Amino acid sequence: MIASDVSKYDLGSPGEATQGAAAVAMLVSADPALVRIEDPSGIFTADIMDFWRPNYRTTALVDGRESISAYLQAVEGTWKDYTERGGHDLDEFRAFCYHQPFTKMANKAHRHLLNYCGHEVDEAAVNRAIGHTTTYNAVIGNSYTASMYVALASLLDNADDLTDQAIGFLSYGSGAVAEFFAGTVVPGYRALLRSRSHREAISRRQDIDYARYREIHEHSFPVDGGDYPVPRETTGPFRLAGLSGHKRIYEPR
Repeated sequence: MIASDVSKYDLGSPGEATQGAAAVAMLVSADPALVRIEDPSGIFTADIMDFWRPNYRTTALVDGRESISAYLQAVEGTWKDYTERGGHDLDEFRAFCYHQPFTKMANKAHRHLLNYCGHEVDEAAVNRAIGHTTTYNAVIGNSYTASMYVALASLLDNADDLTDQAIGFLSYGSGAVAEFFAGTVVPGYRALLRSRSHREAISRRQDIDYARYREIHEHSFPVDGGDYPVPRETTGPFRLAGLSGHKRIYEPR
């Protein structure tokens, strides 16, 4: 399974500061090496116009307050459905991986869940549950579909031994639909982590100044089907080399 997205908003918009991009690739198996996903799951859906991108726009639109409210409704709704289907009690979870449109949203979400379940809410309790899950997202920014799995990678790479510990997952998509499910970390997982490569991928990124950022943000490819090369800028193993005949051309870096 591959989750890959680029989060882009208008210059000067409230969402601009949350922009980011990431991709996560996972092998889903009956004999997992890292985390075993378990039944049941809890589902929530509602018709909420909190985030959308019209066909005629290249950037998304978001109603910030409505979006936060919708997310918190989803946290409550999925948890209610999950527990009614016989899921774990809150105290049984070692950590929680939330979809993170911005890092503080995970904090808001877990505080809301603790309140909803009648638990004491303090910074220590929140940090124990989500502290290690936000490390990578705080640097990367919003990556939409990849963000919950980036949170999982961050947790596995940075937490102490999690063997046989239950992890909660909250997947969310604006509009809105959400799912809460649980997984248990399997024995031997630490020998298979790629922590070093994850950290190297983050650290090899290059800083740019604001003028260059504006230039990249406002760039768009022509749509006439001509040949348009792309400068060699990426630090990854593959790059977008150009467009030709309305096709993307990729090559090794």
